[in-house]
Formats: sequence, C-alpha cells, structure tokens
Amino acid sequence: GVKSYLEKYAYSNAETPDLWNALSKASGTDVKAVMHEWTSAPGYPVVCIEEVKNGGQDGDKQGKMRSFRCTQKRFLSSGDEEEVEDGAGSSLWKIPLK
Repeated sequence: GVKSYLEKYAYSNAETPDLWNALSKASGTDVKAVMHEWTSAPGYPVVCIEEVKNGGQDGDKQGKMRSFRCTQKRFLSSGDEEEVEDGAGSSLWKIPLK
C-alpha cells in the first residue's frame, strides 16, 4: 500500500485520504475508519489488557474461553495520562485486535 502510494504521488501533491485509500486498497480493510481517530484526537492511546478471572478458573484448562478487559488512557506529550471514557462525545480510539 505504501509503495503504490509513493509511486502514484512521487512528483505531485497528496492529501491524507490518498494514503488511507492506498492502504485500504492494498489491505482490503477500511483504514480511513480506523485512522481518523488516530490523526484527529490529541495524544495517543495507552492500552491496558488484563485477563478477567472467572470463578478462580484459568479459562482454557477446562475448555472455557478466556476473557479479557481492555481499557484506554490518553497519553499526551506533557506526560499526562487521562482516562478515556466510552459514551457520546468520547474519543475512544478504534484499535483492531485479532
């Protein structure tokens, strides 16, 4: 995606959507939908993932699925972190997980 973007715009001007379109075409994923939050919100996300224990079980040992809780904090260049809340008007980053 990046290679085709650079080749296409080597001697011309490009805008941010041009890069997202090239990456989307190459990956088959809507890159613009994910990257909009990353480039328009101040700071960047600090993601914490913790395993949620269910009744003292370790999950997979008895064929049960394991559960995880994901939270986000916003990291700013000032070194501050602030909680990022889910809800109307919030600025949660979309983070693809597999």
